[in-house]
Amino acid sequence: MWVVKDNTNGRYLNQIHDEIPMARFLHIVRDGRAVLNSMVGTIEPYGNGEVMARDPLTAARNWRNLVSRIGAFSKQHADLVLEVKYEDLVECPQEQLDRIRQFMGLETAAAPSLAGAEGYYSRIPDKEKGIHSLLKKEPLKVRSRAWMNELPETSRALFEHIAGDTLVSKGYSDVGRIKWKDLLARPHLMREYMRSVVRRYISWIGYLFNPDLLRKTITVKFLRQRDARAFEDRKGL
Repeated sequence: MWVVKDNTNGRYLNQIHDEIPMARFLHIVRDGRAVLNSMVGTIEPYGNGEVMARDPLTAARNWRNLVSRIGAFSKQHADLVLEVKYEDLVECPQEQLDRIRQFMGLETAAAPSLAGAEGYYSRIPDKEKGIHSLLKKEPLKVRSRAWMNELPETSRALFEHIAGDTLVSKGYSDVGRIKWKDLLARPHLMREYMRSVVRRYISWIGYLFNPDLLRKTITVKFLRQRDARAFEDRKGL
């Protein structure tokens, strides 16, 4: 059994399923507000010192879209997808590991010792070791809801404005239904919303002043389109 951990797989579930029909998918979903809180405090290992997320609106859209995409696939292939809440995995690891093993067709077994994590950690690229420093320690249960005290109120409100419905659909509580009228009635939220929009457009405009990045982006998009066409051609054979 091969296990591939990569959140970008969530974008290509249909393609993976068509190519590998026996593949099964484990979706570990985490409260998006906690995801945002973690990303705004984590330095991008391959960047130039910037954090992994600066814009709550973009983070909310990315989280909402990925969760929704996986959910749509799961409805069509319920027997191939197991969804596990990150919070449940931290709180009750043995119970959730039993669910995962059963889903994978394995016998239940005791949770593995953390002693084995040392070997895994040693194989992580050096640049990424900093963001995985807790790998060799017991799960910090208190961190599951740390975002409630650490995430700025404005960031939380904007995240819930974009992804509130998806948070509720996944059973997360304490979700404020922030509508447009709420943004307009709270000037500080509207200001931050407009700043987020401006940052987004500035990042797009930045391509015009970075020809190398623009060329790479276009190349990647072209290759993806070419691969998609080749995939459809193979399906038609």
